[in-house]
Amino acid sequence: MPPKSTKDKGGGKKGGAAGGADGKDKKAEEAESVLTWDASRCSGMVRLMPERMMTWAKVDAHGWGYVATALAAAQLDGVSKRYFEVNLEEQGWGCMVGLCDASRYFCREGACADSPVGWLMYCNNGKYFHNKECVGESGAIVRAGDTVGVMYQHRPAQRPAHWEPGMGEVSGTEGFLVFFKNGTQLPGGMANVARYATHVEQTALGPVNKTIATPLMLTPVVDFYSAGRLKVLRGTQQDAYVNQITQLTYKM
Repeated sequence: MPPKSTKDKGGGKKGGAAGGADGKDKKAEEAESVLTWDASRCSGMVRLMPERMMTWAKVDAHGWGYVATALAAAQLDGVSKRYFEVNLEEQGWGCMVGLCDASRYFCREGACADSPVGWLMYCNNGKYFHNKECVGESGAIVRAGDTVGVMYQHRPAQRPAHWEPGMGEVSGTEGFLVFFKNGTQLPGGMANVARYATHVEQTALGPVNKTIATPLMLTPVVDFYSAGRLKVLRGTQQDAYVNQITQLTYKM
């Protein structure tokens, strides 16, 4: 809804300094609602812009090979479908975009895609990476001008890929990710995004191992394997585009 006019019938402005203060407060609230990069959790090679609201992350590099990682300043809980989106503005084919558990990952450790708490898609070929391994493929090729979106949501826990008989029955809730290119869902995705805790439960038939899955708070992340510049388009704020995407049902 457009703001009401600040002019009275005589053409003079109402509100004076108070009106100006309200405008500043509104702009400050809007700035706080926008997902930005966190300078304290980015590698030294990452340049963040602009200074006040750092929605751009840029890396200058030559050739190919892990260069740097950028982490966002907010977490997504996945309880009611959370979505974030970045635009590859310059180059960026060597970027990996996804989510991680920032409480257990630090950029000084190296690429987030090599971490057991990172789940990312490689823009150059659409492959999904977790803990140094390719765990699936979307078939997408993302280049400058394209957008990459990630939807995080919850579902009843299933047996994870690392399940073994000693874990027993698995219950609880897990997270899973689906990815988008230019607003269209890509094939596949990433499941078993959770902490798994195994305990022994005493039953009439004796002790039985059971495992409970607990979903994670995740932070948007980008690994740079080549030069590129990305801008966050959507994250913590809701708009018509995000509402339309989150109202749909996604499976993988």
